[in-house]
Parts: sequence; structure tokens; C-alpha cells
Amino acid sequence: MLIEEKVDGVLCLNQPAGRLEVDETVTEGAIRETLEESGVRFVPQYLVGIYDWYSQKQATRFLRLAFTGPIEDMGDGLPRDQNIVRVTWLTHGQAMTQAIRHRSPFVLACIEDHLRGVRYPLDLVRHFYPQ
Repeated sequence: MLIEEKVDGVLCLNQPAGRLEVDETVTEGAIRETLEESGVRFVPQYLVGIYDWYSQKQATRFLRLAFTGPIEDMGDGLPRDQNIVRVTWLTHGQAMTQAIRHRSPFVLACIEDHLRGVRYPLDLVRHFYPQ
């Protein structure tokens, strides 16, 4: 599943992604962001990878944790985020032919690692919160 989102007026392809809330785990954040950006509720079962990229254009460093797991509810398929135009389902080939529209190199890397069967246990990420 990919989303089409407007970034600086340009329509880009991306996976649901975003920033974590202060008190949520990365898996809770993945569930929330996916629901907000696609209307789809999924359950993270495995970590596919951790991706690090520095965008020269934005002078910003990005870190992505990509998850895979079953879809629990397709919902209405309507994004709740105003920057998301629509949810789309593309094959690997279709995603590759539209690489120029990918928001970052994360998009294709996550798809390809998922297709290669890369899976790590969720407890690879350890959380430390103030008590």
C-alpha cells in the first residue's frame, strides 16, 4: 500500500509515515500513522528494516522503521490527513516505474526488503520511558 501525498505542491508516493507522539511506541505510532494516512488498520508483526537518509534538498536527516503485518480492517480507505490525496495499491513493477515520484529512497527499499522476506522481531526495538 502506498499513499499519494502533496509535498510542496508536488504529488509524491510514499508509505504511511510520520513522527511519533511522546508516549507511544514505534509500533503504536505505525498503527496510528497508517490509520490516519490511509484509513486502514494494520497490526505490525515484524520489523522489515531501519532506514537512514540525509536529504540534501531539505538539509534534514530522516530515520524510518518499516513494519509488515496483517491488515486488521480495510476501513473506508479514506485518509484523515489533509495532505494525503489517496491510497493506492501498486505492484513492485508499477512502483519501480514511478520511482521519480517517490518521496524518498525509503519507498522502494522498503518494498524490496519486504518482497525479499526480510523480517526482524518487534522486540528488536527497546523502549525506555520515564516512570
